[in-house]
Amino acid sequence: MSSPLAEHDLIPKWAEQRGLTRCFVYSGPSMRPTFRPGHLLYVRPLSQSLQPGDVLVFQGDEEGRFVVHRAVALTPDGWIMRGDNNRLLDAVPVPPSRVVGKVELVETGGSFQPVRGGLPALYLARLRWSLRAPFLRLRSLLGAPYRALRAWPPARGWLSRRFAAHLLTIRLATPSGPLLKTLWRGRVVARWQPTQRRFECRKPFDLFLEPPGEG
Repeated sequence: MSSPLAEHDLIPKWAEQRGLTRCFVYSGPSMRPTFRPGHLLYVRPLSQSLQPGDVLVFQGDEEGRFVVHRAVALTPDGWIMRGDNNRLLDAVPVPPSRVVGKVELVETGGSFQPVRGGLPALYLARLRWSLRAPFLRLRSLLGAPYRALRAWPPARGWLSRRFAAHLLTIRLATPSGPLLKTLWRGRVVARWQPTQRRFECRKPFDLFLEPPGEG
């Protein structure tokens, strides 16, 4: 989850009038398929009517980074959180003082969609988690062979040559610094934010792609 970027310019007037006065650009895999990198999340700040199942933005560490996860339960120590794509609950509760607000709207490809919250959304999330559990266990078992393949130079070299003809890297200027995108046949397969040291790469491209200048 990234910091808010030029919020005033990103929030439509009608959304601001509804009380959605914070806007965040989503990044990372933890809330897939609910959100994908580049989605704009519109947030009602410091909502007093939060409940389990709501999607919350909160300060995740002392460096001021923001995280967006789903609230599972409220305890005396704070909110128990979990990403829709995460196998486990977050390690520590989130005190109410660190909650920025509730995500109520997401912009996807120019269209605006409401973000489901409350108990119905939590029940649906729990169903997805239970259905994904066998797949996640299988992925865990296959993790070691996959990492071994990634560390094997002949495989990396062959894959790099195999895909090179259709790979293109473009550089964009954003308010938070440069952003490099690697595309394969027009589809974004990797993102590199040098100033934030954040590198995201889809499988199987992570078998041979690395942050520019670090490979």
